[in-house]
Amino acid sequence: MALDSPDLHKVLATDPEALLCPLPLFCEGPTEIGLLSVLPPPFLGGSLDRFGIHLIDGRGQPQVFAKVEAFAAANLRCAAFLDNEVSSPERRARVSAGCHLFVWEDACNIEEAVAKWLPEERLVDVPAWAAEARDGRERSYVDQVRGRFFQATGGTIAELVDEFGAEAVRQALATCMSKHTWFKTVDAGRLLGQRLLDAGLPEAIRRQVEPFATVLRTAT
Repeated sequence: MALDSPDLHKVLATDPEALLCPLPLFCEGPTEIGLLSVLPPPFLGGSLDRFGIHLIDGRGQPQVFAKVEAFAAANLRCAAFLDNEVSSPERRARVSAGCHLFVWEDACNIEEAVAKWLPEERLVDVPAWAAEARDGRERSYVDQVRGRFFQATGGTIAELVDEFGAEAVRQALATCMSKHTWFKTVDAGRLLGQRLLDAGLPEAIRRQVEPFATVLRTAT
């Protein structure tokens, strides 16, 4: 087993459990670490720890690729949960040969998935979740969404939906979540995951996460 890769050493220097656990799972960043601490366990039938799954911050694309490739080259099992970014589709396809890979279908990332697939009546909850995760100032998050619309008269998410349509508001929510880092901490990602479960996980998200959880369970 070749352990002389600088990228492998970087991971082990900051997170030695990555080598000791049965299945290291590389994530895009802190949002996904928090999210994955919550979403897969109901489908796994237990906590990630119970199945020996350890979450690692891959620090986004393209940095995560080198880490996954280093584990594969050393014949170390791993998994990865990645955004479906426009860049590097070929490299994502290549790393899938050496790890258990999740890539969003029909969405770029969790922010777009939430905005796209939450029921229309639950879109009003997203700024409230961001406020709960961060500073409690729900109005400021609603105002960020409102600012995406020129000459908007509505002052609430529901009013913006009435004025501009649900699809436009979904796009604005996805942009604001990403651009203004609404859920870019582990705790915020965990809260987002829990609120999605509490609200009833949208079928399009369930349809993707549940099979991945099955892969993780059988891989450990």
